[in-house]
Amino acid sequence: MPCGRFIPTDDAAGAGAGQDVLGNGDVNGDSDVNLSDVIYLLAFLFQGGDPPELCPASGPETDCDNGLDDDQDGDTDCDDSDCALDAACPQIEQGDPSLLPDTGQTICTDELGQPIDCDDVDCPGQDGAYSTGCPRTGEARFVDNLDGTVTDNCTGLMWQQFTADVARDGFLDEFDSVTWCETLDFADNDDWRLPNINELQSLVDHGEYNPATDPIFGMTKLNSTGYWTSTSQQGFLAWIFLSEVGLFSTGSGHKTNTNQFVRAVRNAP
Repeated sequence: MPCGRFIPTDDAAGAGAGQDVLGNGDVNGDSDVNLSDVIYLLAFLFQGGDPPELCPASGPETDCDNGLDDDQDGDTDCDDSDCALDAACPQIEQGDPSLLPDTGQTICTDELGQPIDCDDVDCPGQDGAYSTGCPRTGEARFVDNLDGTVTDNCTGLMWQQFTADVARDGFLDEFDSVTWCETLDFADNDDWRLPNINELQSLVDHGEYNPATDPIFGMTKLNSTGYWTSTSQQGFLAWIFLSEVGLFSTGSGHKTNTNQFVRAVRNAP
């Protein structure tokens, strides 16, 4: 029985057969003499049988899969905080760091920027020591589809492998750098779209420089190539990706007065 219970014996008035009586008035067996004992006895007398089982109004939920509010705190079974880790209740899945992109950083440095062993006791726990996230080596994260696209097995996104030839003249030059709305219009084609800031952030490889992306995406035309994102910062500004160093900025992200390049994305088939 999940909770203590007492029913009077034949030796007490109106008692049921074969059970013991406590001499201190604790008729419901909750180790306390209070109003609940009176309610229990009246329920027995007027209902002509065992009353509903009563439980203390405190203590843990004793059974997380019986459909009852055992501890009478207003929450039943898996809605009760006492059952949060019970096997009978669905568990909230915790975040999995392996589902985040690896930063690409594999070395560790001291305060002066000099390379050191990643197990150095003076500066432990660096990114290069743990290298969490979807790996960029071993089983391929990025797959060249040999059709001008690259699939990212970490994020499930498919990218244009090369900077978009917006002018459609076969060359990558300043004519392929356009305003924000022109970029959106160009990228929004079939199921392709301009990536948001988080999607483009997933391509940043902090182990690379100029550009700070995986070599599978090739070199950019200009050292300072910036790519539009579909994410507005505020008003007339939008976030851009500075491919040289792998940073994001709105400093040159004026939607109508500045031009940037395009790399479209879509969900991989």
